Amino acid sequence: MGSKDRQAYVRALRQQICYVQELRHQLRYANTPEEREAICNRIDFWLNYVPNK
Repeated sequence: MGSKDRQAYVRALRQQICYVQELRHQLRYANTPEEREAICNRIDFWLNYVPNK
């Protein structure tokens, strides 16, 4: 993995962390069980997502 590839990979991981943080914030204000479930599903997706190397 070259230097630029590594930088892109690290950038993707940082973005993934930001997505999960934002979704957890949204989860605090979810009003319905359906809304909470949808946000939880999105969190699960981003926690299991692996960026291309």
